[in-house]
Amino acid sequence: MKLQKLLLIFWAFITFTGQIEAQEERGQKVEKANMAPKTVGQTWAVIVGVSQYLHINSLRFAGDDALAFYNFLTSPAGGSVPESNIQLLLNEKATLGQVDRAMGNLLDFVKPNDRVFLYFSGHGDQESRTIAQRGFLLTHDSYSSNYNSTAFAVLYLQDYIATLSTKNHAQILLFLDACRAGKLAGNEIGGVQLMGQQLLKQVANEVKFMACQANELSLEGYQWGGGRGLFSYHLIRGMQGLADTDGDKTVTLRELERYLEDRVTAEAAPNPQNPLLIAADKSLPIVKVDVATLESVRKNVPPPLFAAVQGRGVTQTILEEAETDVKKLYTDFQEAVTNKQLLDVPNAAEGYFERLLAAPSIKDMHPFIKREFAAALLEESSKAFAGLLENKNAPEVTSAYQKNIRYLEKTYLILGKSHFLYPNLRARVSYYKGLIAEPVNVDAALLNFRQALDADSTFAPAYNDAGRILYLKKSYKEAQQVFEKGIQFAPNWSFLHVNYGMALAAQNKRAEAEAAYKKAIELKADDPVVYKNYGNLLSIQNKAEAAEEAYKKAIELKTSDAETYNNYGMLLNTKKRYNEAEIAYRKAIELQPNYATAYSNYGVVMTVQNRPAEAETAFQKSIQLDPNNAQAHFNYGILLVSQNRQAEAENEYKKCIELNPNDAFVYNSYGVLLAAQNRFADAENAYKKYFELNPTNSVVYGNYGNLLARQGRQNEAEAAYRRSIELNANDANVHKNYAILLKNLNRLTEAEIEYKRAIQLNTTDSEVYKNYGMLLSAGNRPEEAEVMYKKAIEFNPNDAYIYNSYGILLAAQNRFAEAEAAYKKSIELNAMNGLVYSNYGNLLSRQNRFEEAETAYKKALGFTPNDANFHNNYGNLLERQNRLSEAEASYKKVIELNPAYFRAYYYIATIKARQKLPFEAVEWLGKALERGYTNFDSISKNPEFDYLREMPEFMALIGRFRNK
Repeated sequence: MKLQKLLLIFWAFITFTGQIEAQEERGQKVEKANMAPKTVGQTWAVIVGVSQYLHINSLRFAGDDALAFYNFLTSPAGGSVPESNIQLLLNEKATLGQVDRAMGNLLDFVKPNDRVFLYFSGHGDQESRTIAQRGFLLTHDSYSSNYNSTAFAVLYLQDYIATLSTKNHAQILLFLDACRAGKLAGNEIGGVQLMGQQLLKQVANEVKFMACQANELSLEGYQWGGGRGLFSYHLIRGMQGLADTDGDKTVTLRELERYLEDRVTAEAAPNPQNPLLIAADKSLPIVKVDVATLESVRKNVPPPLFAAVQGRGVTQTILEEAETDVKKLYTDFQEAVTNKQLLDVPNAAEGYFERLLAAPSIKDMHPFIKREFAAALLEESSKAFAGLLENKNAPEVTSAYQKNIRYLEKTYLILGKSHFLYPNLRARVSYYKGLIAEPVNVDAALLNFRQALDADSTFAPAYNDAGRILYLKKSYKEAQQVFEKGIQFAPNWSFLHVNYGMALAAQNKRAEAEAAYKKAIELKADDPVVYKNYGNLLSIQNKAEAAEEAYKKAIELKTSDAETYNNYGMLLNTKKRYNEAEIAYRKAIELQPNYATAYSNYGVVMTVQNRPAEAETAFQKSIQLDPNNAQAHFNYGILLVSQNRQAEAENEYKKCIELNPNDAFVYNSYGVLLAAQNRFADAENAYKKYFELNPTNSVVYGNYGNLLARQGRQNEAEAAYRRSIELNANDANVHKNYAILLKNLNRLTEAEIEYKRAIQLNTTDSEVYKNYGMLLSAGNRPEEAEVMYKKAIEFNPNDAYIYNSYGILLAAQNRFAEAEAAYKKSIELNAMNGLVYSNYGNLLSRQNRFEEAETAYKKALGFTPNDANFHNNYGNLLERQNRLSEAEASYKKVIELNPAYFRAYYYIATIKARQKLPFEAVEWLGKALERGYTNFDSISKNPEFDYLREMPEFMALIGRFRNK
């Protein structure tokens, strides 16, 4: 079965002069150029094959293809290149540092007229269409999230090729199999193809042989050599002699091109795969044919066995002429490097390294030693860096970061400023210094991150952490801009997108934040941090179901993250799923026993479940763990208010304000507390402070309106209610309270509109139905009022006040039995309400049930001894029973409590008239009239005044006030 892969092999970068000629048509007779080969020196090779990747999807046959090429070069068919002249890097040996070391070694190995084979088999990719169109060859330790810092850029390869060609004057043959299929960072933008286009660029008048066009796939499968790439398989067979179509024992570029076109194109069908050669002289001879090898290949049997040529490498030759102690130093150095004993340990490689560089007998070997040590240092420093790129927990600052700084500083000093890795290494040093500084001084950390970017403007980790610091400093816009810059250089690093989403969410750019989180999930679907933050965003958008799914996914991926359980508990609490919220908070506390925020939130869920003792314990624990947690003090204050522990609550609110003076919400709660204590001026100041911090909260304007209404500042109260409704027209409570204000202003039509709006917004609020019923009752609409009272009882059958109001309505309709039942129900629910007893007494008095009425009035006065109305009603009862002295005493108590209560004066005047005390009667009637009594009709019809009407004093009094 054929499997598709993207395969791009660039073959034979050979330096020569001349123009690139067009490809010849198939079938045209090939006239070979002069076959006399140029005089060449030694042959060198760097062969890299990566099938196994640490952080990227692995390949199947890349290593096998590279090894096959190595075997070809060391065979007679490949020229029997000595093993000492070949640097073979397979899988875990093919790190960024080692590949760069091998390429750097060539600069010192290669002499004029030497031939260099470069072979790379593995992944190639490009992250973005921008960033100067940089393509990358992916080494064993590359990260798809950060090619700029971890992969070998095509630009670096081109620099090496240009140097070898122009300064070393070498012939270079480059084989690149770097476009294999797989899930890579640049898949969405055609990164493999874009990388291929980068490799097409000429840097030194090269020859390039491509396995297929940039937009084609190259095949691989087991049918080719038991597991090879189609192009690589036929490439080697062609070079072994099958491409020698004219039988002259030499294979030219043109012959190899035709051979590959015939074999590859045909065997790839129906998939398009068309090898492409770009060369100035296609008649150039590449290899001489080994007859024995060719015969074996034609018979499809293994080539004859041969002994590889060992040879002596450059370094070996130099070392053999050195002193014995220098040889021992080099052996110890290599052993220390192999054992990763590089710096700051006994027998560290650094000590041997410095002594070797001081040995003049191996001066020509110094560049190789430098690159060997630099590669080892870079590999070790990359391990901690890997954890950061993988979004894992950071290592201990005092160990890994400090050690990495030492490794990196040593590396860039060895390589020098001209090396392409120098800016990146300097950036990493500043970056680690920033991580170390952050726990102590975030400003110093931010400065270090910015210095990292000064060193290397493409270093994405510094953008990430600089943005993170700015986010923590609440500079959200600037953080957003920094994250956006980082994403340009590492568009596939999920962590950048997570943090970018947080910066957007903090600015209420929720749609953009959601897109950022979704991108992060797309890039790294197993990252619990992404789902946690995504859940947070969805939660504040009231997308409860989606938020819950995100939190559950985060927990599934990481069951030990206390913060996720805490945030999930907050979501469950808002959905009133208190038992589940409690479980989530308990889990958070179990995982992190010193988690102050979780204790505070646990206290909240205990409060709403009416478990005050547990709530108080939780709040106190939270404050003990973090005395500066303003939210815990605020929540504790809410609990204390619910227990009427107002002084303690005030202390908690004040502490919250001290810790976080810009938290608007505490001023609202503090204002409510102060208003409940009739500390109106203080409450008003609290509300005004809230408005200063947040002028757009409708609830607080509603509370402010309530405060103003209680002070009789009705115009200001109305303005506050209107502002609240302007900000949020759907707050039923505000419409209800505004309706009460309008009723008190006798604007009954407007009040009714507001009651109806409140009911429309909240059909289950018994308070609205009760107040609306009172309005209807006062408007003499008893049937409608009764409907409202019944609705109020339906939604709150335990509200004693509803039954009292309902009893008044029934009594007004002379439905005495029903009214009595209503009053009794009210008393059953609240046996300490003087108003209900007084109303019940009125009902009983109307039925001449004087003894029961007196008992009710005495109950009312027992609970509310200073209510003038209650004393007045009791006086009426006593007067009706001719208990005139007691009645007079009750009326005088009314006057004591409320000197403006004119009816009490009138009632005493009546008693005096009944007692045949005419002058006192006229005197008390005058007091009533002086205080506003104007019911002259009652005076004219009062039979007790009949004998007084002829008195001059009576007539003068009535005449004087009637004229007024």
